[in-house]
Amino acid sequence: MPRKTKVISKEVVPPQSDERNVGHEVPQREPIVTEAEIWARELLEELRASYFTPLAWIRFLWAAFVRGHVRRRERWPAFRQLLALTLVGSGVWALVGWLSDPTLAVAGGLFWLTTMLMLDWHLGMLERPDGTVIEGLGPANAIDVCRVGAVPALAVLSAEWLALALLIIGTLDVADGRIARARDEVTRLGHWLDGSVDTIVLVTGAWLLVRADALPTWAGVLVSIRYLTPLVVITFWYFLAAGPPPRHGYVPGRYPGVVLLAGLLLAPFWEPAAIALVAVGALSGLATFAATLWRSKNAPP
Repeated sequence: MPRKTKVISKEVVPPQSDERNVGHEVPQREPIVTEAEIWARELLEELRASYFTPLAWIRFLWAAFVRGHVRRRERWPAFRQLLALTLVGSGVWALVGWLSDPTLAVAGGLFWLTTMLMLDWHLGMLERPDGTVIEGLGPANAIDVCRVGAVPALAVLSAEWLALALLIIGTLDVADGRIARARDEVTRLGHWLDGSVDTIVLVTGAWLLVRADALPTWAGVLVSIRYLTPLVVITFWYFLAAGPPPRHGYVPGRYPGVVLLAGLLLAPFWEPAAIALVAVGALSGLATFAATLWRSKNAPP
């Protein structure tokens, strides 16, 4: 028999377990379904029921646009911070074009504006797992945005400087998670950003090292498969199942990611060890994703 839940302000709040009972059997806390997730699920079910016709896609995108406009007004402090970030980043790339490389500046500026548009589209995800909204973007999300905004600049670095840049970006990845937890600002937006930024940074870094002859081509292909496969599979799952895979089926892939990053950092200096680490990290990451799919498929409804 399913456990009873109570609904408060359109949020499904499950019974709470006492996390202080360390070492004792406690019921696993069930994920809370927020109002935004309920809205997205209903919209996706309508899209699926219409067999993904062009007209259904138009209605889907229009509804998302209207909701984005509403959320922008409701989250005005966050939107104001987003505008400030957009102006600062655009100014930095304009300065790069004036002082150094106009082509790089154009590419970097367009990439930055695209990133800001995607962030604006997802402002509705700026809420904690329990559905409560935070006032602004928060330092952790700002760090993630800056991490991905620097990616075009990686293309002009030598292999050694690229390794240093990846080390800094990886260190910031650890720091933003700790900042979010310390400030109680762990959000659905941050979770989406973190995974997206890691994918862009690591796949780009791997192929730039291939271009510098620090890694073989097959290593770049393997890293791409490692990070793009989950993206494609989860996207199809999201639209076909009207929602993401169950969160309680998730198997963390942090350690495989650390091993893969270590391989990228080592590539300019010791290629044989770097190749082994990249291969182990990528294959282990694919294994954890396969385990996530298996657990999600066999999870109880």
